[in-house]
This record gives sequence, structure tokens and C-alpha cells, in this order.
Amino acid sequence: MHDLRVILVFLISGCAGAFGGIGPGMTNEARTNTGCVPDAPGSSMGTCSTTNYNSGDLEFGTQLGVRTGAVSGSAGELGSGTGLGIDAHADFVVAAEKWGAGLSFAYSNDQIFSDPKLFYWGIPIVAYGQWGLTRRIFVHGGVGRVVHGSLRVGEDESAAASAWRAVAGISFVFARNPKRDLAFRLEVRSQRSSDAMLAGMTTHWSSNALMGEIIWASF
Repeated sequence: MHDLRVILVFLISGCAGAFGGIGPGMTNEARTNTGCVPDAPGSSMGTCSTTNYNSGDLEFGTQLGVRTGAVSGSAGELGSGTGLGIDAHADFVVAAEKWGAGLSFAYSNDQIFSDPKLFYWGIPIVAYGQWGLTRRIFVHGGVGRVVHGSLRVGEDESAAASAWRAVAGISFVFARNPKRDLAFRLEVRSQRSSDAMLAGMTTHWSSNALMGEIIWASF
């Protein structure tokens, strides 16, 4: 069953590999900002200008969020089980009207409530693509590497174990102004580490997770 979940997550990630998060504008939804300045102090006459953020031109921005969710993880014969995962991340993105791409930097920490407990943490760097299905629904997917990864069994022994990671997900924008979005994002991720020596045996870390978060995006 664990192997089947791994295969399914990678298939989903592969199918969504050209997709992603949140863009600065979508067709048929106005994203403009109008401002007016008086011609003179106290004057009822003024000059107004409108900035259009829905032109389809490339925009650069950032996305911030903290993902939390359920993780199923295994360290081979050392143990396996379910637990909690947390990813705090900052994404740097370039996006047009309906598509975009991003590079995500995060701090990731998984804890498996087995006996003994299992811990895996590191710094994931993930490149992803994005596509808008509708004006407020986006899908994304990508692959990356967990650098400075560490696997720990129990409270003492740990070993370095960097990992490959695949991600895919969907975002629902529930608040929007001309330059910012708030969205709820669901994401699945799967990862497998390099071999590590722990408790006198060679093992590796593998996990699947379903996570949710509120994304703040600014362009």
C-alpha cells in the first residue's frame, strides 16, 4: 500500500508538472487601481490615473505560507507510521495572465509518531510551474531537492540524508485586490532520501504527505 501511494503521488505530480500557484491577473476579472490627485490644495478638480494589472505582461512577486498536514513516513526496518509535517516557505515567482513559474525555499520538518519516533528535516528547494483553470482556481506541480536533510531515530542518533521531492496541488483564491491574493492551497508531496547509516544499518527516508495552508501572494 505504501508503494502504491508513492506511485500515485508521482503520477499526479507528473501530470500536473506544467502547472502551479497564483498569478497576478486572470482574463475577464478586472485588476485595476485608480488614484486621483487634486490639481491644487483644496481644489475640487484633480487628475486621475488607472493602473492595469491584468495586461498579461510578466510580473514578478512573492508567495508566503506555512503548510501543515498528515505525513506517512518510513525509515525501512527502523520504523514507519503516520505523523505531522510542517513546511514554512517563501516562493519567488514570475507569472503572466494564466501561467507562471516559481522557485520555492522552505524549512521542512516531519515527525512520525511511531516507537521509536522518527524525525526528518531539511531545506527543500523546489522549482514548479503553474496554470490557471479559472479566474480563481490554479493548479501547480514541480520537483526539487531537500538539501541539508537529516534523519533521526528516537532522541539521539541522526544522520545526513538529502532527498528528492515531488509536489502537486491546487489553490482556491478567496480574496483579491489589484496586487495581492489570499488563497487556500492543498498540496501532496512525496520524497525519498539518499541512504544513511543509522543504528548499525543502511536505511533511507521515504514519505507521502497531504498538506493545507493559506497562501499570501504579492505582485
